[in-house]
Amino acid sequence: MSWVHCNMCYASPEEEKSLSLSFTSCGRVICSTCIPKMKELGCKACKDKCRMIALNAKAPKDVQDIFSDPMKNLKEIFKVLSFQEKNKVGETNYLFQHNILF
Repeated sequence: MSWVHCNMCYASPEEEKSLSLSFTSCGRVICSTCIPKMKELGCKACKDKCRMIALNAKAPKDVQDIFSDPMKNLKEIFKVLSFQEKNKVGETNYLFQHNILF
């Protein structure tokens, strides 16, 4: 995830290995260095107090998915679509062959 960085200071875990990131309830990524500053000043994006989830292996799957490789997701979606389309075509052919359709 070399593209992921803190939305306040733009630091990246790729550059600073000890840096940890959190994902806020308003969709921002904040580093461990900037969390105290954000808690003190509030969130500039939503003007509210944000809940935070650490971006690590314990984060909920839906949060992890946001940061996953989209090509992997597209391949999985394509497999599902292909399977469904093959079954629709098979059913339509069966219905036509047995004069059930129209």
